[in-house]
Amino acid sequence: MTASTARPNDEKYWAALAALKDMGPSALLRLHDRFNDMSLAWRATSADLVQAGFDRDLAAQAAREMQGIDPDVEMEKVEDAGARIITFASDLFPPLLREIPSQPAILFVRGELEGPDFSRTVGIVGTRRISAYGRQVTQMLAYELAAAGLTVVSGLALGADSVAHRAALEAGGRTIAVLGNGIDTVYPAKHVRLAQDIAQSGAVLTEYPPGTAPAAEHFPQRNRIISGLSMAIIVTEAPARNGAFLTASFANHQGRDVLAVPGDVFSVLSAGCNALIRDGAVMVRNSEDVLEAINLAARAIQLPFEMEPAPALAGDELAVATLLSPKPLHRDEITRNSQLTAQKVAALLTIMEMKGLAKDVGGGHYVQGRVHSVRSK
Repeated sequence: MTASTARPNDEKYWAALAALKDMGPSALLRLHDRFNDMSLAWRATSADLVQAGFDRDLAAQAAREMQGIDPDVEMEKVEDAGARIITFASDLFPPLLREIPSQPAILFVRGELEGPDFSRTVGIVGTRRISAYGRQVTQMLAYELAAAGLTVVSGLALGADSVAHRAALEAGGRTIAVLGNGIDTVYPAKHVRLAQDIAQSGAVLTEYPPGTAPAAEHFPQRNRIISGLSMAIIVTEAPARNGAFLTASFANHQGRDVLAVPGDVFSVLSAGCNALIRDGAVMVRNSEDVLEAINLAARAIQLPFEMEPAPALAGDELAVATLLSPKPLHRDEITRNSQLTAQKVAALLTIMEMKGLAKDVGGGHYVQGRVHSVRSK
C-alpha cells in the first residue's frame, strides 16, 4: 500500500469509520484499499462492503451503525480532546510503525510526532510493581538516552512506564506515551499532568477513538504499537509473562532488537528480564550498551551528578554520603551502618536531597544524587 497525503476532510471519515463496532485496523485498511477515498467508504452500502471482502453480517451491522454516526461530530470529539488524526494514508504516519505486521490504521495524537528525534526511538517498559532497583535503573537509562537525543516510548502505566517518561522529560528530551483507551481519557487518572507534560514536547497517542474506555484487551494491542514505534525495546524489570514481557515478544516478531536489564536471580520481579537474556536478548548495563546495540553514537550526555562539583563534607553528613551509591539502599540500612539514630538519618537525608547528594527512589530507598563523588574536609 502506498502512502499519500490524506485528502482535505478525509480524516473525519476515518474517525467515523473507526468509531464503528468491530471496525479494527485491518478492516479500516481493507476499506482504504478498496475505496481509496474514505468518504466513499463511508457512503458504502452493505452490498458494497461485502464486495470489499466483509462478512455479510459485519457489513450489515456496519451499514446500520453508520446511520447513527455523524463524521463531523466524531471529528469534533477529536478536536475537543486537543488532538489530531494521522492515518496510514498520510505522509506523517511514523515510518517505523508502517513496517510492522498488524499496523494500526489511524492514530489520534496530542503533541507532535515530526522531527529528527522521532526517528531515533527506544521503548522502555517494565513492571507496574517496580522495585527501588528497577526504578533507579529505569531512571538512569531513560534520562541518559533522552539526553543522548533518543525519544523514549512507553505506555503511561504505573511503575516503569511513568518513571521512564518522567526521566526523559527531566533530561529535556522527548517521550511518546501510547494509550490503551481513547485520546480524551488519561489512564490511570493520576497521570493527567504527566500526559500534559509529555504532549508539550513529545506526543500522547492511541489507535482508539474518543470515548473508548480502558479495557484489559486493549493493552496487549497497545504494546504492539510501543514496540512498533521503537528501534529497540528495553525491559528494565519484569516478572515472567507480564505486559512488558509481551511487548518484548511483539518486538521480536516485528524484527526489533530486544534488550533487558539483568536482575537479582532470587527476585520474582527480575525473572522476565533474566529469562529474556537467557533466550538471546542483549544484556544492558548502561546507556552505552543500548547505543551500541542500535548502532547510534552518543551525543555528549550531561548526567545529573555532573551538574555541580562535590562539596566538602564532614561529620554525620559525610558518614551517610559515603554509604550511598547507584545501588538503592534502604533508610534502615543507612541507619544501622552509620550508627546514627533513625531521626538523625531522616533529617540528614532530607538536607542531602536538597543539596543533590542523595535521591529518594521510593520505598524508603536512597541512591547517590547528582554529586557522584564525596570530598571530606
